[in-house]
Amino acid sequence: MNESHLEKIVEDANWNKKEVLGKLGDYYINPDLDYNSSEYTKIFVGGSAFERGKTSDDLQFTRSVNKAKQLGEMLADYDNIMLITGATPEDSMPHQVAESYREAEENAPIIGVVGNRLDNNEHLEDVKDTYSAILTYDFSNVPRFNKPFTKLMYRNTVNVSLSDGMITVMGGSGTMNEASAAYHEDVPIAMMKGTGGFSDIGKYTFDAISKSGQKGGNYIATYSPADAIEFVLENAGRET
Repeated sequence: MNESHLEKIVEDANWNKKEVLGKLGDYYINPDLDYNSSEYTKIFVGGSAFERGKTSDDLQFTRSVNKAKQLGEMLADYDNIMLITGATPEDSMPHQVAESYREAEENAPIIGVVGNRLDNNEHLEDVKDTYSAILTYDFSNVPRFNKPFTKLMYRNTVNVSLSDGMITVMGGSGTMNEASAAYHEDVPIAMMKGTGGFSDIGKYTFDAISKSGQKGGNYIATYSPADAIEFVLENAGRET
């Protein structure tokens, strides 16, 4: 993906380009969205690509996708929720949440964070209409940045640092990495139990870490999307 291709996506989506954090990245943003406004509670949703969920239990996978869509729809019941994802492809749990939020609330503020400015982001052409803005970072000067998971780790850190709370749906090692960062940063975490992957085992992991004396942010595992949202909002200091 070259610069002109990215610029075309930006132009088609009617975003303005702004520099953020000096040379680290560019911010492609809908001119009608004030990202820095303190009125928003920023919720980051982490989770798996579909291919990691399609194992032996297709019924559970279908339920997990439906749970992700439910979560997105319910976000629209609250005022001033800004959703943050990793600007993942269409066949992923975070995108299902984002797309459902957009369908339920036309003007929903949704931010996608891309791990590297230009590499491997061809899917943005397909998902750009879901997002209000795309935030890109160039960490190509970081040692071992050519390693795929290293790229994700840096993107994950940015996702968490932008957020007031985190919700996980399914999830693999990348989601576990994001949740670990959130735990260390005292960002409240709600894990959607029953969706598989990290979301089903994360609470036990944090319980063990907490019992060992390493305290972090509050967390919960729940089957209810509504309870997940309420938990994150309450622990982020917002009245619901």
